[in-house]
Amino acid sequence: MLIRNATRALAPVALILAASCAPAATTEGAPAAAGGAGAAAAVTVTPELIAEGRTVFTGAGRCGVCHGPTARGGSLGPDLTDDEWIWVTPGADMHAQIVEIIRNGIEEPREFPAPMPAMGGANLSEQQLNALAAYIGTL
Repeated sequence: MLIRNATRALAPVALILAASCAPAATTEGAPAAAGGAGAAAAVTVTPELIAEGRTVFTGAGRCGVCHGPTARGGSLGPDLTDDEWIWVTPGADMHAQIVEIIRNGIEEPREFPAPMPAMGGANLSEQQLNALAAYIGTL
């Protein structure tokens, strides 16, 4: 688990992400990265990207169905606003890990009854994935 306050001090404005080539999270049972070798795509997290992510969260991403409309959790998904992360490895690129969790889903959740489908069951673009990860990283 990761204390979110420590991450906030490291994360905010410029995160670099290997969007389609990010390494898998090293947490046991964490989803594997999709994609293969290639050049990394740089993503700069801006207030606009974060705002776009909020729109994806409440709309096309369908995240509120399980995580609640304000991301404070529900019966099917964890609170994304607290200080605990179930699937994020401390010290690794948080943004890349969140992108991969969203991209691949969680087939066997540790603390909730239902799996998280890849992309929440939606069909999200790389831009939407990065925007959503940027937003979730600020909660």
